[in-house]
Amino acid sequence: MRASDKVSRGAITHQPGKGDPYPMKRPGADGSTSSPRQLRSGVAIAIVAKLALLAVLYVLFFSASNRPTVNAADVVQRLLPSR
Repeated sequence: MRASDKVSRGAITHQPGKGDPYPMKRPGADGSTSSPRQLRSGVAIAIVAKLALLAVLYVLFFSASNRPTVNAADVVQRLLPSR
C-alpha cells in the first residue's frame, strides 16, 4: 500500500486518474458526510419553512384586515385640499 492510498487526517486524498473513491459521499466542512437524499430533504424542509414564514408575514402585514378603508371623498380631500 502506497502512502497516497491512505487517508490522512480524515480527509480523502485524490488519486489522479482514479476518479472519486466515494462518488456519492463527500466530506463537508466539519468532516461529516451526507447522502444526496438527506441533502434534498434538508433543502425541501428549508424551502417549506421559508414559504410558511412568507405566508405568515403576508397575513400579518398585507392581508385585507390590515388595509384602511378608502373612499372617493377622502381621496379628493387629500389630493385637492382647496376644494
